[in-house]
Amino acid sequence: MTLSFSHFYSLENSQARYEQAIQMIFDELAPNHCLIGQFINGRTQVQTVCYAKDGVLQPNTTYDLAGTPCNDAQESSGVCMLNQCLQETYVDDELLRVLNINSYAGVTLRALDHTPIGIMVCMYEDERLLTDSQQSFLKELSYIVGAELNHNLEMASQDLILKQLAKGERIAKLSSWNWHIGQERHWFSKEMRNLIGKHHDIELSLDCFLECLELRDKERLEDLLSQLKHGAIEHIDTTVRHKLFSKRKGLMRIIGHVENETGPISERVFTATVQDISQINALTKQLELTNVVFEHATDAIMITDHENKIIMVNKAFEDLTGYKGYELMGQDPGVLSSGQQSKQFYKKMWHALETSGTWKGEIYNRRKNGQIFPEELTLSVVKDELNQPTNYVAIFRDITEWKRNEAQLTFYANHEPLTGLTNRRSFLENLEQVISENRAKKKRVCCFIYWLRQI
Repeated sequence: MTLSFSHFYSLENSQARYEQAIQMIFDELAPNHCLIGQFINGRTQVQTVCYAKDGVLQPNTTYDLAGTPCNDAQESSGVCMLNQCLQETYVDDELLRVLNINSYAGVTLRALDHTPIGIMVCMYEDERLLTDSQQSFLKELSYIVGAELNHNLEMASQDLILKQLAKGERIAKLSSWNWHIGQERHWFSKEMRNLIGKHHDIELSLDCFLECLELRDKERLEDLLSQLKHGAIEHIDTTVRHKLFSKRKGLMRIIGHVENETGPISERVFTATVQDISQINALTKQLELTNVVFEHATDAIMITDHENKIIMVNKAFEDLTGYKGYELMGQDPGVLSSGQQSKQFYKKMWHALETSGTWKGEIYNRRKNGQIFPEELTLSVVKDELNQPTNYVAIFRDITEWKRNEAQLTFYANHEPLTGLTNRRSFLENLEQVISENRAKKKRVCCFIYWLRQI
């Protein structure tokens, strides 16, 4: 048995070790069925990692724990032995009936903190009871197999974390960079290849990274690394450009610092991230430009949230209404209402916004000092990817002067400039209107329009 255990540790991979453990069980205990399984889905199921029937390996399988002997065995600290009325006790376990199992021996595989992680099972078609020495063998073997399973689960967990990290780096366009300063050894994560545009057949190195940079950025980064090496600085936060820099790719931000690591060899280690911020930088500049346009627009602009509460106004709005932005934050735009529009007017406005997403028209509002003024107003709805309103944008301008000019032009079109009396054109229009109204009412009216038109 000792030689078998030694052979167990010399095998090249976990699957071979599991198969060796199964073979050892068949040699020692001669079960009809034997399996090693790991608990999955919150310990509600078992997934076999190795299963054999009469010493012959079978395909792995998954089964539910509920209503099975394994469900009870996982709470046991020793070997769980069941050899009487097994099928009658576990009536919901069809596998027992299909395989004609009448004796069961199971031992829980545990992690280093004693958490159940799997199970090792022997099953017999006849009624069988393991001797003390056989139970000791099974228990001793469970420690070795449990340690192997625990190692594999930890490695799988680490692999999952690394895959998630690599995926996150790929999405964020970010690479990790470690520099063991004393050993002059640099390590870059896989995403660095994408950042600098190198194929997988080219080994990543510091020189490879530096050669991809614009000359002045390369020299500046080399100087910073020299200062880090000699302890002049402990932290860097800088941006460098790729030789093939574009608005979409090539602007990289490097953030890192030096730490003193203790261990077998005490050394200074520089840990950093290298991230392509080209798109972020382009968006930032676009936002800055948008903000400049917003603040310097001649039209007043007001933005509200999805609940129609004011969240932003520009300078033109403040100049026009007399309100400062901070005075209106969180308030309803109704604070500007003049009261001259009816409820029906606003009902039609909101209906247009909900159906077409925009509304344009004239409206009267009130300044902070109480003065009422006419404005030309355009409203727009901003929606999210689910087509739900997130913001409302109002753009308006004072049309008081335009209204005054319109009234003046209308007056001169219908009155004599010198006397201010109604002119011939206006008189005829009014007279024709009176005649039309009387005709509609079937009333008689004296008409001398024809005579007037001959004058």
